[in-house]
Amino acid sequence: MKCRILAISFIALVTGCGRSFSTNQANSGFEQTDLQNLPSGPVSGPEQVPTTFELPEVTDTSVSSPGADVTALPEPTVTPTASAPKIIPITPKGLPLTPAKEAPKAKPGNIFTKTWDLILNAQKTIELEARSIGTACNKYVARVLELSGFPKGYFTANDFDSYAKKNISHYKVVDFARDGNGSEEARLKQHIWSYPEKTPFVMQWSRIGGYGHIAIVERIGENLIIYQASLNQYVARKDQTTVHILLNGYNRRVLSVYSELNP
Repeated sequence: MKCRILAISFIALVTGCGRSFSTNQANSGFEQTDLQNLPSGPVSGPEQVPTTFELPEVTDTSVSSPGADVTALPEPTVTPTASAPKIIPITPKGLPLTPAKEAPKAKPGNIFTKTWDLILNAQKTIELEARSIGTACNKYVARVLELSGFPKGYFTANDFDSYAKKNISHYKVVDFARDGNGSEEARLKQHIWSYPEKTPFVMQWSRIGGYGHIAIVERIGENLIIYQASLNQYVARKDQTTVHILLNGYNRRVLSVYSELNP
C-alpha cells in the first residue's frame, strides 16, 4: 500500500513538470482561447483613476441680466501716502544753500529799457515813435526822459532848466557862450571828453525871443552823435555833429550842457 502511494505521487510529479516545459501542444489550446477573449485595445495595467474632473457650472453673478437694476459698487478709498521728505542741500560750512532768484521777466510789449539809459531810449524812440511825436524837439526829448524813468512833464526848449530844477533829483549843468576866438569850443570839447564814451548829455540852446532848441548828444570815440527833431523840418533822427556846430550852428545865445542826470 505504501509503495502504491509513492508510485502515484511520482507519476503526478513527472506529469506536472512535463506540462510546464511544453511550449506547443500542451498550451496551444489554452492560449488561443484566452487571446480571443482579450479586448482588442492595448493591454493596460490596473484600472487608473481619471485625472480630469468636470466642475459644476458656476453662474456669474457680478453682472446682472439686461433690464435688472444694477447697484453701483462704492469706489475704493485711496489713502494718500506720505510724501518723501524735502532734501535741503547743505554747504560745506553746514549752512543751507539759498536758491538763486529768477531774473524778473520783461512784460510783454515793453520795448524800452526801464533804466536811465537815455541813449538807448533815444534810439528806440526814433525807430518806433518818431512819426507819432512829430517835429517838436521838446516833445521828443520829453518822451525819451519819460521812458528812461524821469518824471513826465511838459517843457519848452527855453524853460527846460525850470523842469530840471523841479523834477530831476541830481544833475550837473555847465553853460557855454558863443565866441569868435575858439576858446569856448576848446572848453566845450574838454568838458565832453572828460566823460566816458556814450555818456548822455542833454543840451539846451536858449534864446530871449522865439523858440530855443533841445537835443541829446553822446560821444563815440572822436565823433559826436546828436539825437534831435527840428520844428517844422524833420522828425526825430540821429546825425553826426561837431563841437563847432554845437556851439555856433544853432544861432542861440547860450548853450547849457546837462550831465550826470538822475531821476
